[in-house]
Amino acid sequence: MTVSKKFNKTSNEYRLTFKVSKEAAQGAKQVFLLCEYNGWDPIEMELLKSGDFKYDLKVKVEEKTEYQYRFRLVMEDGQEKYDNDWNADRYVTNPFGGENSLVDLNVGLSDGQSDEAEAASAPAPAAAPAKEKAPAKTTKTAAAPAREKAPAAKKPTAGRKTSSKK
Repeated sequence: MTVSKKFNKTSNEYRLTFKVSKEAAQGAKQVFLLCEYNGWDPIEMELLKSGDFKYDLKVKVEEKTEYQYRFRLVMEDGQEKYDNDWNADRYVTNPFGGENSLVDLNVGLSDGQSDEAEAASAPAPAAAPAKEKAPAKTTKTAAAPAREKAPAAKKPTAGRKTSSKK
């Protein structure tokens, strides 16, 4: 699950692209985005050929720069599950004893900002919370010993023929 963010200076709005991977959808036949921005009205996300789900949301620049959201997964048997974005900017406690994902429009803008003027018109990015990353997997291989160059073979002398007289 991810949210990518781009700021469009011309329209003075953010484009948020919410994606739920096939794996994160856990076999759901439908995924809905529930978001504070639109009053928590469920928005059905598009099912892509890859099995991922996607939805683009345009958010006008307002005083509020943070919005809570969750995903509602509708399973094949009709049961519903609620899940958070595994890569949210932050999480906040909700009134139901759980947590909601939080998107912060000041954190992690992508390269929709092409010049300094455009970047200056967007709110200043805040430092992203540190996330632990697993160490990269490395494979150690022993360095091969340096090869010694074999001595050059002596070339036969060409052009000299020896004849034997009888």
